[in-house]
Amino acid sequence: PLFCGVDEELRPLVFERAVTVGSPVYFLDELANWPSGKSGVSGEEWSLTLRKHFFGSLPDPGAATMRRNVALALLALTELEQQNDQCLMPENLSSALGKLFLPGRYQWILRNPDFIFDTAHNEQALSGALDHFRGQDTQGRRIVFFGSMHNKELEKLPGNLLKGFDLILAAPVSIPRSRNPRELESLLKTWGVGLHPFSTDGVDSTGGLVAPNMQA
Repeated sequence: PLFCGVDEELRPLVFERAVTVGSPVYFLDELANWPSGKSGVSGEEWSLTLRKHFFGSLPDPGAATMRRNVALALLALTELEQQNDQCLMPENLSSALGKLFLPGRYQWILRNPDFIFDTAHNEQALSGALDHFRGQDTQGRRIVFFGSMHNKELEKLPGNLLKGFDLILAAPVSIPRSRNPRELESLLKTWGVGLHPFSTDGVDSTGGLVAPNMQA
């Protein structure tokens, strides 16, 4: 079976392809419900309702998008359990989810100050990550370290994605596929966003990356 969390406009295409190959398809937004709530540094517990299951007091995974990922995973596990008559769910779900993280997906690397790393592999992920960061309660500054690979077509994205932050730092990654400082500057200029160039070359720790830019 295919368990899918795509947006509504893509579901007819996914359904058609699934029928063509003879695969049952389960759409997350048609089979699951969870209330919106605060997510992030001071995130709230949340609950999830499926067709035959209710899960309460789930720990906050860090962002609204990550709640969708958790909901999709639980939908798949519960349906597969029923179909195959086998136990797939952890014995203590809340405890298991509290220990769960995906490297590079809303990953908290440091606390106080909070330093969050997200790979944002497409337009939807980038928009979601930046909206989430922008919406976090903070008494300090919001600083974005922004890097990009050459194969990401970002020129047509709206510039307001990076509006509302205190500082934008162009941070090229030390691999051949990364845009260099000049290319990052050109990209961000097309969005009408001012920035400060910054390079990760020679930085051997997260602390070395963050510390120079955390001064008031």
